[in-house]
This record gives sequence, C-alpha cells and structure tokens, in this order.
Amino acid sequence: MRKEVVCFAADAPKDSRIEQDILSDVGALLVPKGTFVSDRVLGLLKNYMGSIHISIETEFVDIELDETEDKKTVHISEEMKADTLNRLEKVYENLEDTGMIVEETSTITEALIGTLNQSDATLVSIEQLKISDEYTFKHCVDVAVLSMILAKHSGKSDANIKDITQAGLLHDIGKSKIPKEILNKPAALDEKEWEMMRKHPTWGYQMVKDNPDLSEDVKIAILEHHENVDGTGYPLGAKGDQIHYMSKILTIADVYDALITERAYKEAKNPAEALEIMYAMANKFDIDLFRAFLDCIVLYPVGSTVKLSNGCLCAVIKNHQYYPLRPLCQDLVSGEKYDLLNDKECRNLVIV
Repeated sequence: MRKEVVCFAADAPKDSRIEQDILSDVGALLVPKGTFVSDRVLGLLKNYMGSIHISIETEFVDIELDETEDKKTVHISEEMKADTLNRLEKVYENLEDTGMIVEETSTITEALIGTLNQSDATLVSIEQLKISDEYTFKHCVDVAVLSMILAKHSGKSDANIKDITQAGLLHDIGKSKIPKEILNKPAALDEKEWEMMRKHPTWGYQMVKDNPDLSEDVKIAILEHHENVDGTGYPLGAKGDQIHYMSKILTIADVYDALITERAYKEAKNPAEALEIMYAMANKFDIDLFRAFLDCIVLYPVGSTVKLSNGCLCAVIKNHQYYPLRPLCQDLVSGEKYDLLNDKECRNLVIV
C-alpha cells in the first residue's frame, strides 16, 4: 500500500511519488503530480523551501502518536494573524501617535492573551509563527507570541503576561530612527553603522518613556531587550539581576526569532541550527528562563514527518521535556521506533 506524508523536498526519499503539483513562488510548475522522486527531481527542488506531499510504498504501520501535545499547544487562527498584522502595520506607520500605539497594541495583546487563556496550553509550535514575509511585523509578532507563552510557562501573573506581550510588539520601534539603507544593507555593517544600530533600544525607550498609558515595565523591557546576563549586551552593559526579568524573556525570544528569519544580509537558520547556536551562547541568557524556553517550544510537532541521518523517514510520535531536538520517532515503513534521547543506540542519529 502507499502512505501519504508531508515533508520538506530535501527529505523526500527516492522513488517516493509526488502527490500534488509543486509550484514556484510565481506559480510556475516545477514538478507535476505523479512524478517519482529521482536525483533529477531533487535537483529541480534544491532551492524549494516549502513542504510537499509525497507517498511511499509501505506495509501498514500502526503509528502511535502522543495526542496530548496538540492540546497543550497554543493555536493562533489565520484571521487573528491577519488582524494582528494589519494593526501592527498601522502602529509602525504612525509612531508619532502615542495614543494609537497604546490602543492598537493593547487590542492585539488582549486578543493574543484571549487565545492563550482558552486552555492551559503553554507550548508553541514554530509553524504558528508564520505571519508575514515583512521582517519588522513578523519579527515583532513572533517575539510577542514567544514571550507571552514563555511568561505563562514560567508562572508569571496575568498583568505580567500582558506587559511582556505588549513589550514584544514594541521592542524594535527604535529601529524606525535608523536609515533603511542600513537596516536592509545586504552585507555586514561597518563599525559606524553598528554604533547606530546599537542605539535603537535607547531610541525606542525615548519614544515611549513619557507615555502614561504604558507601564514602566514595558518601557524598561524595550530599553533592555539586548542586555545579556554576562554583561556583554547593550546599551547599558547591565548584567545578572540588574536586568529586568521581562527584558531577559524578550532577549531569548528576540535571539531565537532573529536566527530563524531571513534578512537581506543573512540566510535563515533552521530551528534546530538556531537552538544549537543558542546552546553555545547560553551564558548570555537567564538559565532558568532558557530552560523554560526549551520546554515550551515545539520544533517537530507530533505527527510531523522528519528524516533521520540514517536515511529513515519517520513520524514524530512524542517530544521529550527540555529536549526539543531529540523526540521519539517511528519509521513510516518498518514501524521501528527511534528514541533519540534515551536509547543509547540512537545517540549518533539526528534529524536532518
């Protein structure tokens, strides 16, 4: 029998069959439905970044999914994403209107928190963070959502969660003072340009510091979102407990989303690569908050299809707490299970 799965083009095994036409960004047909995957097809799809529908020849395999994960994951509707994008665009186009800034970001915040409070969910799937290709808006919403969920996961109060969400939406408003040729420069910034870039937290704070309708915590978080607990951040060079806990949350969310987002001067890292980089720089983060972040982010949702370094195409059937890169997987063809965290025989296997 044939089993249909969804995976990235690079993960499609040879001789699997493509079950939907694959189109380019401009609608041109790249590979028609019914084509069998070969070296030539993989070459055609080398730069194709979307997921594809394929089928593989297999005996019936009973996949036992952990169905509890989906109930713990926050789901944001497409309608809410569209409304959030429209409102945030309005904010960034009218930054001189301080009343409107508060009104619109408060409306967005209340809607996002309303979704969060519909259940006890404290997990976020990276698939939920696809709202726009426009960097400023996508990044600010992603940071707000990640920060909101991390704050709830860490047991913060409703008022704190509201403030951290609003701070996430506004954390980069100081970049409006930076010339677009610097923001969008398709190469590394020189020292003078970096000096200007490092001023954006201060400029953002100055833009909101006299606004009576924003809490002091929100203002401080905007100022400190590039501070590191080891003292290597900016603009203050604060360290440890000198940094507000909201700022520490924003820092983690900001770094992660910046890594997985493509910019003019860099390619996006995949989520696994981003986490590996963050592990290496963990001394810059509050360790308890970073551990909570690892516990609430879902890189490979249960039921998703992944390819292991041994070539096996598998379904993710369970994620392990604090170890988002090492789930329990099951081979779609043989039914064999691979526990990437606890099985010593699987220690050399990774998701590719």
